[in-house]
Amino acid sequence: MKRYVPAIVYGPKTKPLSISISEIDATRYARTSFENSIFTFDSKDSSLNGLKVLRKSMDIHPVSRRPVHIDFFAPDMTQKVRVNVEVRLTGKARGIGEGGLVSMIRRDVEIECLPLEIPSHFDLDVTELDINTSMHVSDIKFPDNLKVITSTDETIVSCAEVKEEVIAAPVV
Repeated sequence: MKRYVPAIVYGPKTKPLSISISEIDATRYARTSFENSIFTFDSKDSSLNGLKVLRKSMDIHPVSRRPVHIDFFAPDMTQKVRVNVEVRLTGKARGIGEGGLVSMIRRDVEIECLPLEIPSHFDLDVTELDINTSMHVSDIKFPDNLKVITSTDETIVSCAEVKEEVIAAPVV
């Protein structure tokens, strides 16, 4: 028996429309790698067929981990949209060799660009990250075709010294 997940499609040029998609497709595209992907609907309904959408949100059942509802946003392809894009760390921080621990503080940045120009992720090379230092949004190399909304001063990753805490023995 094929199961379906309820969904809604909305956008500036699209009236809100309730639809359902197969649970298999909903589960397949639930991964974060498809978070900022443009999907093109293939439907017998002429108002949906060929419509380009972004997955805006997905509700997941807390126990079964199955999708229970999806929101699709049909953007105007000529207008800029705001999305959060994942930041991926590359390289090995120099501070690790000095006994440091790398901590990712922020995992994504908000940008504004045309829907078809949304990148899948941004890479941040942490090779030069020393102990007790941090890297910020300003350290990411962004393409010229997008606008960064997140403050450039926000910390993405830090490398801190790990110290063992010494607990004094209780006095009897």
